[in-house]
Amino acid sequence: MIYDVTEMVYAIYKDIGKVSWRDTIIEGLMSRVLYWTIAGYLLAAFPIAVWNLNKEIATKRRQWKMAAMLSMILSITILSAIVEDYTEKIFFIVGAIVGAFCTQMHFEIAEMISEHFEAAKEKKE
Repeated sequence: MIYDVTEMVYAIYKDIGKVSWRDTIIEGLMSRVLYWTIAGYLLAAFPIAVWNLNKEIATKRRQWKMAAMLSMILSITILSAIVEDYTEKIFFIVGAIVGAFCTQMHFEIAEMISEHFEAAKEKKE
């Protein structure tokens, strides 16, 4: 069993010295999977960013609902009509999950930092 794994790893990496980093980066940038992942990230991050930026203003909640609806409609359209490859669909969904999580965490961290500065300012006074 170990010999099979070792053989497999050797087969995968035996030609790695023959491929240049430039070719690897260019091939990665030309990949459609990368762009669908970024699109998923942005579509999921958009309504969360709008909600966090308008959290304090009650009259701006309509903007968040419109952003969420637009993002949902675009995501459904992309997944059902535009993207045909299942790999690209999976990476679009992964990008959306990561985008939603990271955007929310960035705003939480920013809120914690601003609360820390406010507490330090009050303590100084």
